[in-house]
Amino acid sequence: MVKFEKERFVYDYLHNPLGHITHLFIAHPLSIKLAKVFSNIFVMDCTYKINKYSMPLLDIIGVSCFNTSFYSGFVFLERERMKIALSVFKKTLENCEPSVIMSDRELALMNAIKMVFPNTTNLLCIWHIEKNVLANCNKHFTNTEEFDIFMSNWNNQVAIEYIKNTWLLWKEKFVSAWTENNLHFGNRSSLRTEGAHSKLKSYLQVSTGGFQGVTEKICLAIRHEFNEIKVKLANEKIKVLLKCDTPVFRELLYHLSHFALKEIHIQYEKIYGTMVPCTGHFMATMGLPFAHKIQHLLGMKLSLNLIHPYWRIDTLRLNSEDDSHNDGVNKFDELLTELSSRYQMWPLSKKEFVTSMINKLLTESDTLFEPMIRRPKGRPPKSKKKKSMRPFKI
Repeated sequence: MVKFEKERFVYDYLHNPLGHITHLFIAHPLSIKLAKVFSNIFVMDCTYKINKYSMPLLDIIGVSCFNTSFYSGFVFLERERMKIALSVFKKTLENCEPSVIMSDRELALMNAIKMVFPNTTNLLCIWHIEKNVLANCNKHFTNTEEFDIFMSNWNNQVAIEYIKNTWLLWKEKFVSAWTENNLHFGNRSSLRTEGAHSKLKSYLQVSTGGFQGVTEKICLAIRHEFNEIKVKLANEKIKVLLKCDTPVFRELLYHLSHFALKEIHIQYEKIYGTMVPCTGHFMATMGLPFAHKIQHLLGMKLSLNLIHPYWRIDTLRLNSEDDSHNDGVNKFDELLTELSSRYQMWPLSKKEFVTSMINKLLTESDTLFEPMIRRPKGRPPKSKKKKSMRPFKI
């Protein structure tokens, strides 16, 4: 664990009776900083064939106000005991409770989210649902024409039974009639994790590394993406998005990310076309003013009061990781000061007891071994089946 201490990772682990590590949570200080700043939504998914132990790796991905992704934490799991992993992640967030967590239909992960983040909405990735529906329903059709008919109306009874028993139990987590009432900032898919998995594997290059090798590559990836976000923040604080350089947007310039400004501008352009009935979904899911609201305010400047704080860049500060643990250190220093003050007033027996406990904490350590190497999980090496990218609307 020396590497984690040197890089000032927040980490925690579990081990079996023989001392082999079974679960390892790690979060880089820069990841924690970003996770606290952008704590509204996270996307979670496991990736495999990432280390020599064949341990699944839970990727916890955050989403910035620039609509870019960043690594928030990683959990190596011998078994997919997600509650332990999420409990540690929650501690790193401290008082920052996410409003939405996006995931695949992994029941262990879904149950853990419900238990650890009871006030958070868990939405399911519609892209993964599409893949599962296509894979399980395509076999019930004899030709492409029949399948195309199914894709438009889902009228085959066998397929409907599969969908009913497997997916409609979770309809509130992926059907737009329910999900469009949640503040997910436009995230209805966990495809971000696919990109994150791919980027991480490009840094790793091999799938046979140990904890130290994997951690070194993770550090490189995290520092790179943190610097990218810092550069983007600095640029957007001084640059004007030309299409929004109008009186209507004047109060928003330099205050919001360009991504947010572009989304508002799309809504602004709609007022000059054929307006569809207002559903309120855009405001509810994005935290940005929708076309009907802008039309109602036509002739007036759009106010920052209409914007969710998530999109603000004027109040955003991203320094180095030197101050990332200040809150925890300050609390610990306060406890030490209080302990020192009370220690002077305690009887000798209590002083001896406390001193012995502190000495024990300072000297004892777990005897740890690397995880047992297991048979890898995932698609067999000879499988070359390509993923279908056919669109599918829910």
